Amino acid sequence: MTTQLTEADDLRHHIETLLAELRQRSEPRGRLALKCSDGSYAFLEVEEICWVDALRNYVRVNLGDREYVVRQPIREFEARLDHRFVRIHRSTIVNATKVRAVERRKHGDYVVVLDSGERLNVSRGCRSGLDEILAFGGLAALSPAS
Repeated sequence: MTTQLTEADDLRHHIETLLAELRQRSEPRGRLALKCSDGSYAFLEVEEICWVDALRNYVRVNLGDREYVVRQPIREFEARLDHRFVRIHRSTIVNATKVRAVERRKHGDYVVVLDSGERLNVSRGCRSGLDEILAFGGLAALSPAS
């Protein structure tokens, strides 16, 4: 009987830990500390980030008026971001709050247009990222026929 209670307590603790991690990831983050490639540190508000792109083992964090290069793989950097950030390409993550438009091009390709006017291509493998952007903007997802 004691073993069953211990296993149940362990399971309950594990579930509570997972739920806390999920809540933390879904809550908007405040500030990020970035160790830049030149050895300096930059502190920036997460909502300032427009988009992030991969440069091998580095990422370039674009804030519209300035950018930082950080030595960190994009998948690790992505884990530091919250639900506002969407992967639209193997090497590109975009802040959904900065998206002004999603344009359809020939052959079913899409381009995300940011508030700054920057145009970022959406890869076919990351098309689900468009659904997240549309849902973030309160629109229905793309139909499978699109």
